[in-house]
Amino acid sequence: MDLLQQEIKSVTIEVATTLHSLRQADIVIVVTNSVEVLIKPEHLKPGAVVLDDTQPRNTSKDLVWTRPDVLILDVVAQAPGVDTHFSFGFPQSDDVFTCCGEVMILAARNWKGHFAVGQFDDQLVHQMTRWSEEMKFKIAPLRSFNELVSQEKLEYIKTFHQPMAELFPK
Repeated sequence: MDLLQQEIKSVTIEVATTLHSLRQADIVIVVTNSVEVLIKPEHLKPGAVVLDDTQPRNTSKDLVWTRPDVLILDVVAQAPGVDTHFSFGFPQSDDVFTCCGEVMILAARNWKGHFAVGQFDDQLVHQMTRWSEEMKFKIAPLRSFNELVSQEKLEYIKTFHQPMAELFPK
């Protein structure tokens, strides 16, 4: 998070663990091992962008209809040429959950033991990024609840964040 904040100096990054604190967040990254829907409409501010990297999901599909002013993003990677022998139900056959992609990358390298346990280590993120690039993995097209996100939706969400919109040009 410190490295991200150095790259985007005008954005405040704060780690929070309460649902109440989400109401102030422009961007929410959800990484829990809860089996329940945790994030509900009242927890998010207008224009919030939520990256839900949980399975089962911690965001309810009701958010799509009850809160059109927020964007819930699936966290999915493309693993070209890899046959998982399993259908995740994604629109493209080479799409995988990122956690599965990480396991595939480690297995391809014959990794033994834990890779990332304990305190956050940005060097591990950079290493995984390098390995994923070597295997031609990439971020899948943006989608929300397995539906592609339209350019119109992205433009609408940007209107809530004019200063931030300048950081992410078209």
